[in-house]
Amino acid sequence: MANSSIYEKIENKGALDAAKIREDGSNLATLQMQEAIDKANREIENLKEKQLKINNEKIKTKSTQIEQLAKQRTLFEKKKLIDETFERALKKLQELKDDELTNLVVKLLLQDFLDGDETIVVAKDDFKKYAKLFSSKSNGTELDILS
Repeated sequence: MANSSIYEKIENKGALDAAKIREDGSNLATLQMQEAIDKANREIENLKEKQLKINNEKIKTKSTQIEQLAKQRTLFEKKKLIDETFERALKKLQELKDDELTNLVVKLLLQDFLDGDETIVVAKDDFKKYAKLFSSKSNGTELDILS
């Protein structure tokens, strides 16, 4: 029995060592698995942050594009309104009767600060009309009535 007892002790010792090795291996595997999971989670967070930055830049770029487009449309509409206003003003000026045009020109000149040596330039198409209204000379090259 003495031999059996040594064998049993060796066997028990081996079984204890094997259990310890299994436990240590299991703990090491758990630790390594947790480290791998933590590393994967960090990589996922880094990728999420990078993708969030990329998406935010895309949103910012698209927002800027939309704002610029809206500004372009607004400016186009404003220009259109200004053009229409000038066209209506020109049409009204062209429709003025001689006495209305004379009164308007005199009124506008009186409102301005003039030195007396200014030159009034009119459109070629309107020159005859202005010469008829504001020139006492037959050639009508000088608008002397306004002086």
